[in-house]
Amino acid sequence: MKKKIFVVLGIVIVIAIAAVVLFLNFGKSYKSVAKDLANAVSSEEKMDKFVTKNFDFKALYAIQEVTSNDDIDLDDEKEVEKEFKKVYKKAKKSDYDDLEDEVKDFMKELVVDSKIKLKDIGDLEEMDGYPFFKQAEATYEDEDGEEATFTLYFYKNKLVMIDSYDVSEVVVATDTLSEQEKDIYNSGIKAYLGDSVKGSQVRSLIDSIISMNMSNVDEEGKFVSISASDITGYSGESDLDSACKTAKKDNSSSNVSDATSEMAKLKSVISAARNYKVEAEYEDGIIVEVNISEK
Repeated sequence: MKKKIFVVLGIVIVIAIAAVVLFLNFGKSYKSVAKDLANAVSSEEKMDKFVTKNFDFKALYAIQEVTSNDDIDLDDEKEVEKEFKKVYKKAKKSDYDDLEDEVKDFMKELVVDSKIKLKDIGDLEEMDGYPFFKQAEATYEDEDGEEATFTLYFYKNKLVMIDSYDVSEVVVATDTLSEQEKDIYNSGIKAYLGDSVKGSQVRSLIDSIISMNMSNVDEEGKFVSISASDITGYSGESDLDSACKTAKKDNSSSNVSDATSEMAKLKSVISAARNYKVEAEYEDGIIVEVNISEK
């Protein structure tokens, strides 16, 4: 199943880059933006300025509209790209004005007291399933030598989101994480919690959790379960619960794939026209389960 990563905030964050003509010029520019992100995490004021300057809210709005459209076959890359460009072209500023504040609120979760620096950034590659987006992995290091890796997603000359956060391989278990690291790990999910969350955001949340779980296959303690109750048109609660319990005990590729399939079934009945209550359960300060119920 293809990786779907679009979240209003989570997971997902737009980093600007200079206008692109040649791939090499594009690559040089995205590295500069990744460095700017390291500087931006030092204060909320700097982060707000970074978001305003570097995020493509229009692209974020367009991809949210496409991925929440039940009539679009998300496995058909050409159809997705065609619909995305159509929505992007027709979008008005009033359609995505509110996204700036939402992204700023999410990005403030990344603000820390200590300084961090960009340690390494990979090459730009086409995103699986969405080749009109580019992605690169950036690794940051704080003053204590702790590392965090983000996947940065770009559309043309702007960043669209940060998909997921992974603690460095040297961190084996969640109980060894600092409070700061736990906050960052949880931030992509916390942005969606609430008593009245739009269906489109719930769908994005499910995509984000799927992405996190797929990124953390075989990483002990890094599986996020989903449970559901009173969802119109949904009767797979027990199957979802069973698949998630199995994957939580052993998040092998096969088990995570089975849980992903059940999560996708839930997502398919989440309606953009309804609101949902989204709650999180924690273990040792880490979100391990998200509960979704219909309002």
